[in-house]
Amino acid sequence: MDEHAIDWHALAWFAGWLAALGGLWLVGVRLPLAWPQGKTLQYQGAVLVSAVAIALFANITLSLHDAQFDLTREGIFTPAPEAVMVVRAIDQPVTLTFFHREDDPDGLRVVKVLKALARHNPQLHIRPVDPDREPALAASLGVRVHNVAVVEAAGRRVTVEGTDEREFALGIQRVLRTETSTVCFAEGLGEDSSENGEFITHQDAPSGHGHNDPQTRLVITPDRGYVRLRRALEAQGHAVEKILLSTSTGIPAHCKAVIHAGPRKAYPKGVVKVLRAYLQSGGAALLLYDLAFQPGPPLTGLLQELGISLPPAVVHEPSSHLEGKQTTLAVTGYDPHPITAQVSLTMYPGARPLLLVAPASGLRTRALIQSTPRATVEAVRDGSSDTSRSYLAEPPTAPHVLAAVVEGTLPGAPRPMRAVVVGDADFARNSLLPYAANGDLALGMVRWLLRQESESAVAARIPVPSPMILSPGEQRLVFLLVEVLLPLLAAATGLVFWWRRR
Repeated sequence: MDEHAIDWHALAWFAGWLAALGGLWLVGVRLPLAWPQGKTLQYQGAVLVSAVAIALFANITLSLHDAQFDLTREGIFTPAPEAVMVVRAIDQPVTLTFFHREDDPDGLRVVKVLKALARHNPQLHIRPVDPDREPALAASLGVRVHNVAVVEAAGRRVTVEGTDEREFALGIQRVLRTETSTVCFAEGLGEDSSENGEFITHQDAPSGHGHNDPQTRLVITPDRGYVRLRRALEAQGHAVEKILLSTSTGIPAHCKAVIHAGPRKAYPKGVVKVLRAYLQSGGAALLLYDLAFQPGPPLTGLLQELGISLPPAVVHEPSSHLEGKQTTLAVTGYDPHPITAQVSLTMYPGARPLLLVAPASGLRTRALIQSTPRATVEAVRDGSSDTSRSYLAEPPTAPHVLAAVVEGTLPGAPRPMRAVVVGDADFARNSLLPYAANGDLALGMVRWLLRQESESAVAARIPVPSPMILSPGEQRLVFLLVEVLLPLLAAATGLVFWWRRR
């Protein structure tokens, strides 16, 4: 998504304003100063009134359709498209009070961005406030520091700290959401925790050591675990809990979606029974199964009922991979689906393929993410079923499925369920979630499971070092430009100068 997209609608109004004033100037130059048959005073009055009316109408129209030109290289005064989409969807009055120091350049920049956002919807009201000048208002809203926004709507209030308009957009979505959805992380079968430690550190910037600049703040976590996914869900306004599958007699009804990521132990019969009962009651589950996970017969039966089989294999991608490893898949193309509508490059180290089989009556299963047609599979252990063995013996020529979505009604179920099954859990771990579009994909899956796909997708910013991740095609392009074309250009320039000086 282009973060600096041009507002062509506003530019069209600006062009109309230029045309109106240009036409007015042209008519003024050509009109005679006096009416040939007399009545000069009435003529001049009519011309004056018409000119003022046209100029007034043109300026009022332009003021209602402002076009902003952001000439900065980074586009720091241009609102992010995700935030614009959220603001355009507002259907009731929302007040955003932003507390900042009047002498803070970053705070003034945020005010300009927020005012640009407010032009997209008259339901959004921006109120910039200096808490040093209005301490009573700041105290009444519980604000004690600068660069804090308080979003209010329909008697609800959300406080957002920071200077990123995307965080403010998340605050708007949270304050407009009348019900808080609870997402539960299932644990107890050897998976990495969603509650592992994290701490915030800082970096020295060229301008000095800053504690309020989000560009110099980093959040450090262990590589394994899912704390970053948990924090991203909390930033979206969801309540997050941990449940133990191994000792549970049933998944709580308030868990609107369950995430089970990277288990290492096979599901016992009791756990499969609990999971099936939850899905049968209309639940939603995100199931991320790593390459080394052995599902066991009970879970295999449930997955086949959902229309999915887990062959014991790993996908090799010869043309679209990262880090020089064919098992680190890079996916850039997706079939149309609400989950992947805003997703670009995603990466999966060591993904296993999913085999789609006929699901139970009432369910629909379809591929969500696939490899390229050139990808191959390699067995990692002996298959435990005839389906797995035949899949490995004769790999299909079509792209291999990496993730699948299931929706519909299980036999005997009163309500429809949803599920997403992915043959990799690494893409959602702490080490990879902030990079490329992995975070957008994981949050998109949870949003779809919660049946909130109609909401504008806004990803919470995870402050981590930003590496440059290039797809194989981009790497080849950089190689050609830097290693081939640039030396050839230098050599050609030298030959030209040598020829001219002969």
